[in-house]
Amino acid sequence: MNPMNRAFMILWPVLLMALSGCRSTWSETANPTMAGEVTPDSTAPLSAVTNTVLDVHSAITAALAHQPEIVLLRQAMEVARAEAVTCSGLLNPELRVGYDVGGQRTERTWYTNTAYNVIPPYTNTAWRPLDARGDDARDQDTLQLALRIFPPNPWLLWAQGDGARARFAAASADLRAAEWRLLCGVRKLFNTLDYLEQDLELAGKLVAIRQAEAETLRILADKQQVTAVDELAAVQRHYQVLMDRERMEASLAQKRAELSAMTGIPVAGVLQDPPAAREAGLRALGGDRLAAMRVKVIENRQEVVAAYWRQQSAQASLREAKSLRIPWFTHIQGSYTRGRSHEALSAAANLQTVPGAIPDPVLATDESQDESWGIEAAVEIPVFSLGPGATRLQRADCRRWTAVFGETTRNVLTQFDGAVTAWQDASRRSARLETDSGALIKRAEDLAAEITARRDLAPGDTGKVQETILQMKRTVLQSHFERQQAWLLLEEAFGASLKAVEMRAEIR
Repeated sequence: MNPMNRAFMILWPVLLMALSGCRSTWSETANPTMAGEVTPDSTAPLSAVTNTVLDVHSAITAALAHQPEIVLLRQAMEVARAEAVTCSGLLNPELRVGYDVGGQRTERTWYTNTAYNVIPPYTNTAWRPLDARGDDARDQDTLQLALRIFPPNPWLLWAQGDGARARFAAASADLRAAEWRLLCGVRKLFNTLDYLEQDLELAGKLVAIRQAEAETLRILADKQQVTAVDELAAVQRHYQVLMDRERMEASLAQKRAELSAMTGIPVAGVLQDPPAAREAGLRALGGDRLAAMRVKVIENRQEVVAAYWRQQSAQASLREAKSLRIPWFTHIQGSYTRGRSHEALSAAANLQTVPGAIPDPVLATDESQDESWGIEAAVEIPVFSLGPGATRLQRADCRRWTAVFGETTRNVLTQFDGAVTAWQDASRRSARLETDSGALIKRAEDLAAEITARRDLAPGDTGKVQETILQMKRTVLQSHFERQQAWLLLEEAFGASLKAVEMRAEIR
């Protein structure tokens, strides 16, 4: 068989395998869905809330779907999840195929002795070529097959897997921390809107009272029953409360704009929870309960959790660098070689005798076949991975994330202690003010009823009493707002809702 034909017969299965591999790769690339890729439909944004009067739950849902920081952190978590479930340290095996075709050409020359010395030492004194003949005496072909695999380093794979899982846990903690901050921000914003709306309503009543007072003093000044100074003072108080109301309206519009920016929805108004539902979570915080809460702060605050997992990721990177000090196989290869050589009969006949001589009727030709098996392995010698300099960067990274973890824990506990102090101060002020203002408002209401029945009081006394009642109500409202804000800040510092604080049975 012709050598080229034999080469084609041996190599055509390999060519078919290569072509089929190219075709499958193209089909996976052309159809991402078949290859397990994410389709555009699966990343479609959440449907927007259509109503413009939001309650706190719908606002939180919309904010979580709209905020760019949350969206980016969610995508980063998905990337970390994909890394955690993917083993990237595996290399595909290699199949090596070789085919060699060769031949042997022989140039044969016959020499004759022109002078033979018959006297010892019987040496040839002269030789000359008698004839020469050349021909391709032998052809040969060799097929080589080798399979090379790259065994993964188990210590390296374990360290890489631990690091990937730690990074996924850190990304998840980052997402939960951002979601909790956003949730607390929406709640505080709703509480501020509720306070501003109620305070604006009281301010409107105060504007009406001072406007009536200014109008009364204007009439009395025209009748010269009061001085012009009294009239101007009443007008000035009226304009002052007008300016306060305008500032509150501007602040209310600004807070609604902030809510619109957080949710991505034009907010015309908010629907507040009933007062009983808002006050349901407010409860006294005793020493035992605070101690139980302080123990749970570390596991609740996701900033601490994220710092812990990043420290674990740095430790995994250090173990990965140390695993390179263990000698391991870079590859293992098994090979098979088969060769065949054949000596041509015509060439043997041409090269056997001198032209013109009588040919020998017996010709010898050689045909041989070689076959061999082999296995080899290469081991990496960790010459440059043994010194301390090989892990210098990883050890520095471990020290950095250990410091970050410690400082984050300290900051979280400091923030919680400050929030507890602020909540206790706000609760004491609110309790003291409720006690004092309740009696004062009752007294002012009784006086207002008495003034209505009497006719001998000075002009404007009724308005002054009503104004005192409204100012006290505004003070109490502000105290309630500050207490509620302090409670929400305490929840944010605690990292979980305070309505479901788990405590040990002995301190409940």
